[in-house]
Amino acid sequence: MQELEERVIVPSIPTDPHVQWLSNVDQVMLRIIMMTGYYYPGPDAAKMVDVDRLATSLSETLTLYPVLAGRLRMKDNGALEVECNDAGALLVMAMADGRLDEPSSGLSCHPHPISLPIDLRWAASALTASAKEREDRVGRTINRGDFIFLVKVTTFRCGGVSIVSAFHHAVADGRAMAEFMNSWAETMRRGIESSQKGRCLTDSPAKVSLPPIHDRALLKPRAPPRVQRPPTGLILAPPSAAPPPPHPSIAKPVSEGGLQSGLEAAAPKRVSSPPGLPDMSMHLRYFTEEELAALKRRAEEDRRGMTFEPLHSGAGDGGHGAGDDLGLEGETRVDVNSIFPIDPAAQRFTTNDVLMAHLWKCVTRARGLHVSKADEKEEDEGEGCADVSSACSDTWQSGEDGKLVRLGTAVDGRKRLRPCLPEGFFGNVVFWSCASAPAGQLVTESLGRTAQRIHRSVQEMVDDNLRDTIDWIEQQDDLTAIELSCRYFLGPDLVCSNWSRLPVYDCDFGWGPPVFVGLPPLRFDGFVVITAAGKKQQASGYGGGGLFVTICLRTEHMNNLKSDPHFIKRHT
Repeated sequence: MQELEERVIVPSIPTDPHVQWLSNVDQVMLRIIMMTGYYYPGPDAAKMVDVDRLATSLSETLTLYPVLAGRLRMKDNGALEVECNDAGALLVMAMADGRLDEPSSGLSCHPHPISLPIDLRWAASALTASAKEREDRVGRTINRGDFIFLVKVTTFRCGGVSIVSAFHHAVADGRAMAEFMNSWAETMRRGIESSQKGRCLTDSPAKVSLPPIHDRALLKPRAPPRVQRPPTGLILAPPSAAPPPPHPSIAKPVSEGGLQSGLEAAAPKRVSSPPGLPDMSMHLRYFTEEELAALKRRAEEDRRGMTFEPLHSGAGDGGHGAGDDLGLEGETRVDVNSIFPIDPAAQRFTTNDVLMAHLWKCVTRARGLHVSKADEKEEDEGEGCADVSSACSDTWQSGEDGKLVRLGTAVDGRKRLRPCLPEGFFGNVVFWSCASAPAGQLVTESLGRTAQRIHRSVQEMVDDNLRDTIDWIEQQDDLTAIELSCRYFLGPDLVCSNWSRLPVYDCDFGWGPPVFVGLPPLRFDGFVVITAAGKKQQASGYGGGGLFVTICLRTEHMNNLKSDPHFIKRHT
């Protein structure tokens, strides 16, 4: 792939300089660059790509989203804020000598870039502050480590187009950025239509159907903060604990006084890069509507045969008090399903409940966490579930039946808070639910029992508990010490983000909707993303219903997963 041009795009109307306060929910988001790939089929899409129109429409849209053209900086207590100074976003144009419709691309058999021999994403090295700064064609300095929003538009030999957006997760979540991308696409289409009618639009703000709401004070803590229930999805890192390995696209911070900027502010001060990481892989699995319905039927049949009782003896406090321990010395791991139980009979299981129950069981089995040390000694090397002694990392030991593994689920709080947040709210409103289970029990219990654990943890995400989370964050002195309670990266746990209801397939720049939207190739572990399969059925048979599941795991565990008959068989 060849990068042809870089442009720094600033808002079409200058922004009054100001500092954007970020909410407590923003502060505890993973301080990473999040990437999303939009893929448009040929043969006509590439012919309609006009860099000037893309730049002009992006400039108009940034007038409504000045935070994306600003710069991050960090305060003494680790809190981030955005200096809205019109420093600009980065638009990169590229060309690839490949085809999205060739079998080798992976897109002819399934619309996903994982098999592409071309790296469409932003490489980690490109996201860190480069030693050599460049300038775009009008003399604006380019240092990719400074930008909050970057986008790469790549045209392919077959006429297909990919658009990979990258944004700092402390500024917005997936829904907010999907709505931004739709606003940009809408502005682009309006520009094309105006050009066809002989009108020229310049130096004007975009007029979009869903204007953004930037009032982050809607997520301010209560005065004074009060916490009845600490969050189950967040913990304070034990002082003696070694920090978890960072996400590969996090830049190593550099301390220069009390204020940091750019990607220097992207990572907690205590995070340092490990000397080496194991091989990691990404896998895509398509679940048809029929398979999802079959899983739901099976889980509902299991539920009807269950009695409602605590799933683990003893009450806990979500990782803030006494309970079963696993892994790091001094860390507490509590079965959160025994806290404030909610009757699962109140609602039927959702598709997310049963699908993640199925995947959580499969991944735990692939990692070998259900095998006790006694069982491990009896197994011959090379048999069973791979090398159980290295199932996670040197920090973690294989799970035993009584030890807990966790599933963290990203929950959108927009409709759960009271009052609900207004449509178009731009920022992070992601809260983390946490389900837990003894590893040995998890892989052997019924699908319905596991779905019940997940259903209960998500149903607990109501206004009072979400407000408690915001207030609990407010009470902490060092925001960089807050982390997810799930140890998923090279650990025993799993986290999931469901994008299937995001309006990503409405992102039409004038050459039609995307054929697939999802993660670009990513080197990561313990991460699951669920995406919709697209509105239109493709020749491959995908789309028009069903869900794609993208799973990131260590390669040895991924190999176990792909050979697990429970995972690979079609459910009917």
